[in-house]
Amino acid sequence: QDLAVGLHGHRIYVMPGNHDRFHEPLRLPGTLEFDTVFGKRWSAGLGGAQAVTLDVPSSNDQVSFICADLCLHSMFDAMPWACCSGQGTAIHQHPLDELKRLTKLVRQRAEERSAHCAVIWALHFPPDDIQDVPFSLQLRFPERVLALANELSVHLILSGHVHEPRRFRISGDPVIWGAGTASARLSLTHDIHIVTVEIDERRRMVDVSRRDFRYDGASQFLDSPGGYSRHFPTPGVFWRF
Repeated sequence: QDLAVGLHGHRIYVMPGNHDRFHEPLRLPGTLEFDTVFGKRWSAGLGGAQAVTLDVPSSNDQVSFICADLCLHSMFDAMPWACCSGQGTAIHQHPLDELKRLTKLVRQRAEERSAHCAVIWALHFPPDDIQDVPFSLQLRFPERVLALANELSVHLILSGHVHEPRRFRISGDPVIWGAGTASARLSLTHDIHIVTVEIDERRRMVDVSRRDFRYDGASQFLDSPGGYSRHFPTPGVFWRF
C-alpha cells in the first residue's frame, strides 16, 4: 500500500525499528522483509540511512531529517545474545558513514544555493550514554553516535523504541527527544507529538519545541501536559541542529 500521503494530506515517512527486523517466530534480528514491503519509502537497506529534506515556508532554507537504521544485523550483535530482540547497535561503521555523508551533502547543497539546511537526525534507538533505559532495550556503543553528532554540530535527535514520550539524559549535546506517538505506554489515550522548528528571517535564531496532543476518546485531539522546548539565541550564528 502506498503511504505517500497520510492524515490530512501530510506526507508519511518510514524507517525500520527492531520489530521490523525480526525473523519470525524466534524474533531473531536481520530480516529484510521491511525493505520488501516498504521499498518505496525506505531504499537504504539494512544498516543504511536516508534523508528527507523539506522546504521552510516563505524561505530559501530547508530542514532535513536524516534517518539511520541501527538495528542488529544478527543475534551476535547483542550482548548478551538473549537481548537480541530489543537492543540496537552502533558498532557497524556503514550507518555512521552514511549519517556523516548525508549531513554534509544536504548542507553543501543548501550552501550552493546561498541558503541553509537545519539537520535533525531520526534514530529508532535513543543513543543515551547514561543508559537510563532497560539494558535489554539499549543501543550498544551510543558514544559513537554522540561523538559523530558533536563533530557535525547536530544538536537534535528524535528517537522512539522505548514507547515513552520523554527526553533522554546524556552527558552533553545533542538533545534526544522521544518522538513516539500512538504506541507510547504512558499515554493511555494515544498522545501525538508535533515537533515545530522555527527559523527567523535573518537565520540568526532557531526555536525547537515539541507539543503534545491527547485524543479525547471521541472525536478530537486536545492539548496535553508535557512537551519540551529549546531556544538557540546566539546572534549571527545559524545553529545546525
